[in-house]
Amino acid sequence: MVDKPIRVLLIEDNPFDVRIIRDILSQAKEAPFEITATTQLAEGLDRLNTEGFDVILLDLNLPDKKGIGSLGKVLSVNKKIPIIIISGIGDEETALDALKKGAQDYFVKGNLSGHVVVRSIRYAIERNRIEEELKRAREELELRVMERTAELARLNEELKNENISRRQAEEVVRESEAKWRNLFENSIEAVFTLNLKGRITSANQAALTLTGYSRDELIGKSSLVFIRREVRRFLREAMVHLYRTDQPIANITYEIVTKTGQQRAVEGYINVIKREGKTVGYVGTLRDITDKKRLAEQLLQVQKMQAVAALAGGMAHNFNNILVGIMGYAEYLLAKKDKDDPDYKALSIIHEGTVRASELTRQLLSTARTGHYNPSKINLNDVVKKTLPLIQGTFTESINVKTNLATELDAIEGDVGQLEQSLLNLCINARDAMVSGGFLTIETKNQRLDKAFVKDHIDAGEGDYVVLSISDTGNGIPRSIRNRIFEPFFTTKEEKGGTGMGLCSVYGIVKNHKGVITVASEIDKGSTFTLYIPSAKEQRGKFISSPREGKRGGNELILLIDDEPVVREMWGDFLNMLGYRVATARDGKEGIAVVEQKRDEIDLVILDLIMPRLGGRETLAKIREIKPDIKVIITSGYTEYEKVREMFGAGTVGFIPKPSRLEEISQKIREVLQEKDGD
Repeated sequence: MVDKPIRVLLIEDNPFDVRIIRDILSQAKEAPFEITATTQLAEGLDRLNTEGFDVILLDLNLPDKKGIGSLGKVLSVNKKIPIIIISGIGDEETALDALKKGAQDYFVKGNLSGHVVVRSIRYAIERNRIEEELKRAREELELRVMERTAELARLNEELKNENISRRQAEEVVRESEAKWRNLFENSIEAVFTLNLKGRITSANQAALTLTGYSRDELIGKSSLVFIRREVRRFLREAMVHLYRTDQPIANITYEIVTKTGQQRAVEGYINVIKREGKTVGYVGTLRDITDKKRLAEQLLQVQKMQAVAALAGGMAHNFNNILVGIMGYAEYLLAKKDKDDPDYKALSIIHEGTVRASELTRQLLSTARTGHYNPSKINLNDVVKKTLPLIQGTFTESINVKTNLATELDAIEGDVGQLEQSLLNLCINARDAMVSGGFLTIETKNQRLDKAFVKDHIDAGEGDYVVLSISDTGNGIPRSIRNRIFEPFFTTKEEKGGTGMGLCSVYGIVKNHKGVITVASEIDKGSTFTLYIPSAKEQRGKFISSPREGKRGGNELILLIDDEPVVREMWGDFLNMLGYRVATARDGKEGIAVVEQKRDEIDLVILDLIMPRLGGRETLAKIREIKPDIKVIITSGYTEYEKVREMFGAGTVGFIPKPSRLEEISQKIREVLQEKDGD
């Protein structure tokens, strides 16, 4: 049985973004989506007045309305349908403003993740449904209270008029109070009543569950007993204002502290209790919104890291193209000089500097989840055992390293080098946190992530995972900086020369492996970083072939297509030195023209992945239309793993990351040409 379609109103004037969103929603495996798209805000508002929708996807930059005001316009005609912002405006302040004004979620264009968008839509609809039910329940409760109050008034009047006996009247009152008490106790929201001094006179079961106190512990106590100190003054002033104006206080959010010390985010409502026209107390309700707030914070964190990753990847791509020329020509000149040459030392220093710079770009690309990724079936226990000697070699005797490795650990699909780097970075951070010594514990296990886990971790999916945890007994991470520890260049170790790239790289590597990373920490008790990597039970092996030895040169014709002049010149000179004939093209369109002209002469194409006018993927398709059996090597300083894998599946036989050593370039070219010739 097919689920009822989810009706979506998409207000977006960019047809390209409309197409992307349609593609994302069309891939949802659960209920289908029925999308109505409008290009202007006015048209969207007209549709809202005449048609029924389950959710609204809203752009903030429209022809007839721009900025956060677009959200206000929609809210003015719609109070029930959840709104999700999908905008090109990526700053955190705008996102928080939109969420405060009533948007359910906020996504940045260019960083849309299919399963996250679909899940957010479903969560928004479900949250809206639950809030509507809570609203109806609250209204019903108030209505019933009013009805019972009216009933009591009517009965009192009847007692006067009909001289009903006191005993009969008391029985009626008790019955009415019992019905009221039943409504009060069974409310799903925490309900309190207070006297004029703010002391609690009653509390229902939901209130006891939320705060962790017993009824005896609460009755007679100040209502501020579970309120955090920094918001107590605000609430006192709010209640004074309520007493003077009789205007209810609704939708105020703050944090309470339970009996066990746990902090919970709540949304509160307070009104006065009147008797014979006089205020005699207060009634308040609290709704626990901790999970909702946590998911919103996670979403903002994910979007912030996506934006940071995109920036890091772009920087690395441009930097790598610069490094190609410096590293390549340094190595090119070194190959022509003897070690006793006066210039040899200077060239060596230049070359070593570019190697270190390429390591920095590799870390940036790990952050962007676009670094060179060579997957294979891996047992994480082997990664731990291989990295452990390096770890222990940097520790003092005051630090005791313990391991608890699962005996039958599932394999994962991943890059050994990246995972070793992640483990090493986490262990070095743990070492630095234990200045007086302590215990470092490394554990592995299999775990199935269920709906409860996925609900609390927005970027996780249900299924089998392999878990790697690194725990220390060090200083712990202050709550004030916990949300920033994965940001590039953020460090608390400036005096020790920290670059702020360690945890940033770990985050990118985990996301590159489609995994999840969590952090638990307490001051002076230590920290635990836990990595969840999908199990490879049903995944295939690696697709990138390993290098093979072969000739280092030849006389074949190689077409080099790259938009960077320094790359064309550097690699062209190097290939000429090896004996190859070289043709160059500065972009995809020019490269296609060369293939059309020399299709029978060209033996190999070296194709850049990211180029203006016509990208590598599109250029590859056009070239194969002209010459289906042509051999192609993809090269890039900004490698998108999925794109490269698609090209490998389409017949591409090689990949060269930028920058690479000239020896590696030569070896890969020879390997591909040998495959072509059947060597």
